Amino acid sequence: MNQVIDLLKNHRSIRKFKDEQLDQDTIRELVTAAQAASTSSYVQAYSILGVTDPRKKAALREISTQPYVEHNGHLFVFLMDYNRHVELSKEKGTPIDHDKTEQLIVGTVDATLAAQNLAVAAESMGLGMCYIGSLRNDMARVIEILELPKGVVPLFGMVV
Repeated sequence: MNQVIDLLKNHRSIRKFKDEQLDQDTIRELVTAAQAASTSSYVQAYSILGVTDPRKKAALREISTQPYVEHNGHLFVFLMDYNRHVELSKEKGTPIDHDKTEQLIVGTVDATLAAQNLAVAAESMGLGMCYIGSLRNDMARVIEILELPKGVVPLFGMVV
C-alpha cells in the first residue's frame, strides 16, 4: 500500500525502554511534528512538557505505577493549557471564561491530535512509544509535581 498506512497499521505500544535519553534534535523534531497537527481555530489550547528531572519522573512513576514512566528515552506530558489565554486576556482587558465545556473539549482534542502526530513521528523514526493515561490517577499530585499554573491540566503522558 504506502509507508504511512503501513506504519499506522503496525503501531504497537512499547513498555520496555532503554534508559538512553533522546537527543535535543530528535525531541525538537518530534515536538515540531506534534505542533503541525490541526488545532481548533488555531487556539492551540495545549502545551507539551518534557520531564527530565529524575525525581519528578520517580514521583510520576509512583502515581502511574508503570516503571517505564521513570525509565525511558523521554517523557512528554500533554497538557490542556488555558493559562496563557487567561494571562493574555487580562493584559488586553478582555477576560475569558475558560471553564466552559467547549474549552475542555478543544483543549483535550488539540492535545490529543498533537500527541498522535508525535507518536507517528516517533514510530517513523524507529522509536517505540506508549501513552500514559495513568497520570490521571492523581491529577492534583501531578499538577503539584510539575508545578503547573492555574488553567493547566495534565491529560496524559507519552514515553518514547
